[in-house]
Amino acid sequence: MKMKRILIFGLLDTAELAHFYIENDTPDSAVAFTVHEKFINGVKSFQGLPVVPFEKIEQLFPPDEYIFFAPMTGQSMNRLRESVYL
Repeated sequence: MKMKRILIFGLLDTAELAHFYIENDTPDSAVAFTVHEKFINGVKSFQGLPVVPFEKIEQLFPPDEYIFFAPMTGQSMNRLRESVYL
């Protein structure tokens, strides 16, 4: 099975937890974190991986080569996930 390279949306607990599980419980590899540019606030890396603006993600990481994961919990989870997906 080919290893998947995964982009994780977020910089909070759920993103950190997703990173932990991807790196420790799968043959896959997380390659970067992404959030909307207005929320980056000068953060260049998280958990040792680069943080890139969501608005530029397709240019930096072609969708046919990377998997995108948006871990979310709590109130309005599905609406938030839908807005990120769209």
